[in-house]
Amino acid sequence: MRKVHSWWDGKVVNLRNGTYVIEFPDGKSEIIDEKDRLRPSHGHVPVRLLKKVIPIPGDKQASFINIDHTHQLSQILKHAGLLMLRLADDRKSVISIASSVASAETAATLVEMLFLKVERIAQKVAQEKMLQARVHGVNLTFGAVCNFQVNPEYLGLLIGTRGCNIKSAQAISGISKIDVRPDGLISITGDTQTAVDAAREQLEIVHEVIPVPSQSVALLIGAKGQQILELQQLAHCRMNVHDGRAGGHVVDMTGTRGNVGKAKALVAYTLESIEEERSRQALIGNLNAQLRSLSTQDRPPAYAPARGTG
Repeated sequence: MRKVHSWWDGKVVNLRNGTYVIEFPDGKSEIIDEKDRLRPSHGHVPVRLLKKVIPIPGDKQASFINIDHTHQLSQILKHAGLLMLRLADDRKSVISIASSVASAETAATLVEMLFLKVERIAQKVAQEKMLQARVHGVNLTFGAVCNFQVNPEYLGLLIGTRGCNIKSAQAISGISKIDVRPDGLISITGDTQTAVDAAREQLEIVHEVIPVPSQSVALLIGAKGQQILELQQLAHCRMNVHDGRAGGHVVDMTGTRGNVGKAKALVAYTLESIEEERSRQALIGNLNAQLRSLSTQDRPPAYAPARGTG
């Protein structure tokens, strides 16, 4: 028997001695003699969609709206095997769409069960919201607090010129108070832990070390330390040039995170400028040498007209 690859709609228009004449919608016909190649068209049952509107009792509509009804309905949809279950646009009923009577009836039963306990769920939701509001109020009253210790030697770097670093940290949204004790204990109070952590990150004292080429150390320090002093004043950061552990020289920088970042940029720029100046000076020296070389080369004697004798 031939393998059937697909089924086509057709109409049996003639039957003669076990032979079938099939007429297809395109007007073509075919004579077949295998009964197994025929199937009744009513063998393919169409899908039926059942829509049901379930009214919400009037005394429960407000409670139903206030609970997480989307979650509740999604649970019913899953357990009943529905195609759709949602709150109607007028919020007075629930609409379900099912592919079978059994699913529709199961969903209706579960929705009715939800209506019976909706007021208790609404009470729990209201209690949860009240407690969340109280917790939020406590947070606003007491806030978040962060304490950390700084070497008293570096308090001036932390505070900044005329208190600029403290003012910058206090300007962070949610920060209410910053205390700086003479022994180096810093206390930050704010509405949230996020705000307090952001203020601490601005005020913390950090240390960074970057290498310096040996041939550039003297120029970076400058005459009587004037160059490195100017860099410290620009960055509001303490700098110290010394021998590194692995040989060579390094710049040790101490200050707030932002100022140390600024100091690193200033030192890197200064070192690049020193290197450029050194390259430029070498080029100038080479050009002067070329000029001296050209001036000492032998030149042909200048033309002098001969004098005649009279």
